[in-house]
Amino acid sequence: MSETVVYTLASLHQDHQRWRHDHTAWQEDVEHWMSQYAAMRSDLGMIGEALKIHGTVLQEHGGSVREGETRIANHERALTDFTQRGTGAELTEELVHGHQAHAKDHGDNAQAHEHLKAHHDRVVAAVATLKAELTSPSWTGR
Repeated sequence: MSETVVYTLASLHQDHQRWRHDHTAWQEDVEHWMSQYAAMRSDLGMIGEALKIHGTVLQEHGGSVREGETRIANHERALTDFTQRGTGAELTEELVHGHQAHAKDHGDNAQAHEHLKAHHDRVVAAVATLKAELTSPSWTGR
């Protein structure tokens, strides 16, 4: 059984007062949210530009990786040529210096790769979270 509610003139006025207070607070919220929304729209433009830069950095890193592979292949060929010439057991200073330079480049690329990987993973997670929140079927906006 449902409970019967008895209204009085005073209780109706109290409800209206409480509702007006709620509406005032809600209107303040909406105004604040609209201000935040405008800032987010602006931020999305900057985020879009930052994502383009991120894509460029990914492509450049991919190029560095390919260049590293080419340097390895060239150095291997030089080692093979050296071996085939049979010029002795000692590696030449040129081969050793080239190898040391490649080792430094490889270490630098490894650090860059790990930094880029961590950054990329954070970006992917942030975008996925935003996308999921804004496109959730349970979001009705009401």
